[in-house]
Amino acid sequence: MVTPITSAIKSKENLDVEKTIILKFNQFYRLALIDFLF
Repeated sequence: MVTPITSAIKSKENLDVEKTIILKFNQFYRLALIDFLF
C-alpha cells in the first residue's frame, strides 16, 4: 500500500532518474526505428 506522502517523496527522488531513462529510451527507440525503416 502506497501512501500519498511516500509516493510524493519517491516521485521527487526518482524524477530525474525517470527523465533520464525516458530520454535514453526515446533515443534508442528512434535509432532502432530509423534502422528498421532504412
